[in-house]
This record gives sequence, structure tokens and C-alpha cells, in this order.
Amino acid sequence: MKIIYIANARIPTEKAHGLQIAKMCEAFAQSKNVDLTLLIPKRKKDLKQDLFSYYDVEKIFKVKRIGYLNPKFYLLSTFIYLCSVQLYLIREFLKNIKRRKKIVIYTRGELVIFLANFSLFFPIIWESHIKPSKMWLYKNVFKRVAGIVTVTSCYYNELAQRHGVNGERMLYWPDGVNLKSFKREFSKDEARVILKLPKNKKIIVYVGSDLIWKGLSVLKKVSHSLSDDYLILFIGNISGNGINERSRTIGYKKNKEVAIYMKAADALILTGDINFKEARYYTSPLKLFEYMASDRPIIASDLPSFRDVLNNNNSVLVESNNAESLIQAIRRIINNEDFGKRIATTAHRNVEKYSWDNRAKNILNFINERLYA
Repeated sequence: MKIIYIANARIPTEKAHGLQIAKMCEAFAQSKNVDLTLLIPKRKKDLKQDLFSYYDVEKIFKVKRIGYLNPKFYLLSTFIYLCSVQLYLIREFLKNIKRRKKIVIYTRGELVIFLANFSLFFPIIWESHIKPSKMWLYKNVFKRVAGIVTVTSCYYNELAQRHGVNGERMLYWPDGVNLKSFKREFSKDEARVILKLPKNKKIIVYVGSDLIWKGLSVLKKVSHSLSDDYLILFIGNISGNGINERSRTIGYKKNKEVAIYMKAADALILTGDINFKEARYYTSPLKLFEYMASDRPIIASDLPSFRDVLNNNNSVLVESNNAESLIQAIRRIINNEDFGKRIATTAHRNVEKYSWDNRAKNILNFINERLYA
């Protein structure tokens, strides 16, 4: 089977979607009889580093850059890129007339609206993460794509119940994690020595961004209520507004280094603002699975999207946007080390299901059942 993964994205990028795409391409390509090409646009501000080294993925799939996207001339450059994609797919179709090789288009994001027009020539699998704001634009997509992959059960159920998508044409499978990044065993103290972090502090770690629906303001508020023997680390492209001397913004770090920060933590925090649908129903954050793989206690907002993976046995779930509830959870873990170890161990055991390899295997089984059974 040949998979053409088409993404309208700047890759490499510091954002999580770039890592997710790269890891899924690697996991697909590791499967037997899969030949994968990642089709992405040339970008004016592309990072200079090679995609494979930047994301630490094997060079077992092809990367082809076509068209050219320039943010200053977004509409024109997007049109040129779409024309380039069209020409590429026409050439692939013509080359394949004699070969008769199984070719599948795999994509994510709004690009599927354009790609749905090629459904007569290639089966299309659409992986959809955050629900689009203008669902009426996707009516044609629901009819034409061969399959849809969602990352939360809420989104899966909504597509079936509100938009009439047959459940047999959909697969719900959450995001994943590279378990190898967490195989190296660090004690908490060893990780702190590597990172030059204080051993005598109770360290709370948050990894991610400060998009408004992430609900990070509650953790910043909590930092003002904790004693001086606490230290909160914010890792990612996060504003320093609202934090105090008991907090540090670390900035963006690559995946391998983030894993060490997680190992250095007494507790890991996953917030989400219940007032936003993105947080309630549609998010499957990569850091959730990285937290689980790190074997450290997790405190998370109690949201339906997180409940797909988390429960009271593998985490402490707290009321969203409730600072007092979050403080109590932090103190519970700090003051009861056995409890923290117990939920961390359970999460670590549960995360085996969510490796990139297992995710790719289940999606490939879905594709084969949909198209070739």
C-alpha cells in the first residue's frame, strides 16, 4: 500500500501537530508493505534543521515539498500550493494506471475540503482533531471520504449523531506517545541534577501552550497560594504574565529534554477550561500521554476529553478552573507519596496501549477493513 500523507503545515515546527504528523508517518512506514510519502509545502520560515533529526524519526519515508506558502501572500500562495497538490495527484493517478498499486491519501485539517474532490481517484482518510468551526463546509467531505479518524469519543459520537456519519466509516483512537523517549530510567534527583534544578523544592511541571482554552490561568493563580518550598515550571511557548517568584517559564524544549523535566517533577499538571468546547470535547493532547509514560503523578482538569484516557485510578481529576481544588490535589500528592506512586504506576501501565506503533497499526487495520476487506 502506498500512503500519500498530505499536510498543509510548516514542518518542522515547535508546535505539537508537527511532532504528531512526523511520528505517525514513521509508525505507518514501519509497517510491512507500506510506502509513505509526506507531501508538505515549502515555507518561507522553515526551520533549517532536517525533519528526521528534528523529530528523531527514522528516515524510512519520503518527504516531498511542493508549491510555496508565504504568510504575506497567503491566498495567492495557498492557491499555488493547491494547484501543485492537484498536479502531483494527477501524475500519481496516471503513473498508477498500469501499476495498479493501492494508493491512499491520508490528511488532517481543513485541506480535506479540497482533497475530497479526488475521492473518485483515490480513497481518502481524514484524521480530524479539533472540530472545525464551520461544519457546513464539510458536508461534501462526510459523503466522499473513505474513513474518518477522530481523537476523542465525544467527537466520534457527535459526527455519528448530529452529522449522520455511519459508525463503520469512523475510527476513534486517541493520540499517542513515543515510549522509547521514556525508556531511560531517571530518578527524580538524577533528572534534577541534569537540569540543574533544586533538590529541596517540590516541583510542579506544566508542558504545553497558553492558548486560552488550555485553562492555564488557574495554575498561574495557584502559584501565588503555594509556599516558598514549591517551584512551578512552565515548559513551552508560554507568557510570563501572571507568574511569581515561585514559578519559572522554561520556553520551548525538544521532546527528549521535556522527558527529563517530567522525570524531575513531583506532579504533572494538565489543565483545560471547561467553558471552551475545544477543551471539553475535542482535544487529545500529546503531553497527556507523555505524562503517563513519565511515571510521575498526574493532576488533570475533569473534562470528558481527558476522561477518554484518564480516570480516578491513574490520575487526580479536579474541577476545571477551580484553584482551591487544584491546590488540594497538589498537596494530596506531595503529602501522600505512596498514593502518588500508585496512580503514576497505573498510568504508566495504561499508556502502553497508546504508542505511535499501536496507533498506526489500528488505523491501518481500519483502512484495510474499509477498503480492501
